[in-house]
Amino acid sequence: MKRLLIPLLILCHLAISCDLMDQEPQLTLDTEELIFDAQGGLFDISVESTASWKATAQPTTGFEFFSLLNAGGLAGKGTIRISMRPNPLAVVRAGVIKLVCSNEAGTQSLIVNVFQTGAVAYTKVSDWNEITVPSEGGSFSVTIESSTGYWGVICDDPEVQLNVKEGDYENPDEPVFYMLTVTVPANPSTEKRTFKLTLTDRPAQIIYQEYTFYQAQP
Repeated sequence: MKRLLIPLLILCHLAISCDLMDQEPQLTLDTEELIFDAQGGLFDISVESTASWKATAQPTTGFEFFSLLNAGGLAGKGTIRISMRPNPLAVVRAGVIKLVCSNEAGTQSLIVNVFQTGAVAYTKVSDWNEITVPSEGGSFSVTIESSTGYWGVICDDPEVQLNVKEGDYENPDEPVFYMLTVTVPANPSTEKRTFKLTLTDRPAQIIYQEYTFYQAQP
């Protein structure tokens, strides 16, 4: 009896396998859309298929801001793990994960839409220290860092010259840096002078940061 049972089990297994191969593959996911916050992180998608499958990350914003740590599997249940990088920019990132499941009978494809919210927009001087210009006048330079690339800078004294007054690089893929040179004329008064630089968005509706610097008295 046992001699007959083993061949029968093998035949049943082969019959089931052949039947699955003759059917078009089936692929199901537990979600078709992912939304990450700006901090990024890890997320798993559950996959169930009747054939082997493969996943590929396809960012649509021109920058690889996420990756797949587990991007394929065999028939049955599996998992895709997505690793999302932090988003330092104020813009929303978008991409897709494409899954393809195939066997001899055909192919099935599914798409998971991936989004990441933007960080709070910022523009700042990244290397600011207390600055005092000599009484005879002079210049100093600082670095402006912007997540939007779209900003303006003004000084409360019109006689102070700025080599750059605005940025016009909208929606960069990473923070943008600018060198700002401030030139102050000689101090015509007999007292120490105080100036203020203001960084804004354009057109000057939101104040990002304000910086105070000084000029020595003669």
